[in-house]
Amino acid sequence: PVFIWGFPGLGKTELSVAYARTYNPDKSYLVRYKGSMRDTIISLQFTDMDDPDFRNLSKDERAIAEEKIYKKKLDELKKYPSNSLLIIDNFDSKTKTFQEMIQEPAYLDLLSTNMQILITTRSQPNDVTPELQPLKEEYLLKLMKRFIGSKKVSDELLLQLLDACGYHTLSVELIGKAIGNKLKPVSPAYILQKLQSNQLKQAILPKSRTSKDRTFDEDTIYGHLKTLFDIAHLSELEQDIMCHAALLPTGG
Repeated sequence: PVFIWGFPGLGKTELSVAYARTYNPDKSYLVRYKGSMRDTIISLQFTDMDDPDFRNLSKDERAIAEEKIYKKKLDELKKYPSNSLLIIDNFDSKTKTFQEMIQEPAYLDLLSTNMQILITTRSQPNDVTPELQPLKEEYLLKLMKRFIGSKKVSDELLLQLLDACGYHTLSVELIGKAIGNKLKPVSPAYILQKLQSNQLKQAILPKSRTSKDRTFDEDTIYGHLKTLFDIAHLSELEQDIMCHAALLPTGG
C-alpha cells in the first residue's frame, strides 16, 4: 500500500480524495478505519449486499454472523480489478501500535486483493515514506482568502495569522471562515491576539516542523483549534436550539 502520513489537520484525507478523482473517480472508494481492519471491512457497504441485524443475536451468534459477513465482503473486494482504488482513512489506534495494526490478519487479507490501497495515518509507517508537510505560504494565503471572500484584509495581517497558527491547514480554514462569516464576522486582529495568547500558555512538547521552519507542538495546535472554535461560538439561544433539535429524514 501507499501511505500518506503526517500531523492531524494538514489535509491527508483531502489529498487522498483529490488523488482518487484524478486516478479513477469511478473506481475509487473511501472508508474510515474502524479500530481494526476486520471491523473496517465488515463496515463496507455494497449495493447488492445487506448486512444482518446483529442486535438480537447472542455473543456467539454475533461472532459467527460477523465472520460470515467478513468473508463475504472480503470475497467481494477480491472481485475488484487492479485499476480500482481503496482509501483507508484515519488508520490510527489509541490502543495498538502501528506494527500491531499492520500484522492483523485482516490487514494481510486486504493486501491479498487486486485493489490499489492508499492509507492515511498519523503514524510513521517506515523510514522511507516522507511525512506530509504543510502547504507553502503562498497557497495557504490563497486558501485563507478564498474562505474570507470579499472582505478586505491586508496581506501583512494574513501572513501574521499564518505564522501564528503554524501554517496548519485546518486552522487556516477556520480562521478564513471566522473572518468571512457574513452573520458574525470576527476581527482578524482579535483572532491574531487570541492565537498569540494561546502560544504563550502551551508547555513545550515534541515539535512538528512547519513550512517556515517554525516549530509547534501538538498541544499548541489543538489549543489553536479550540480557540478558533470558541471564537465562532454559538449564542445561548443557538445552543439551546441545537440541544433540542431532532434530526429527521426528509421523508418524515
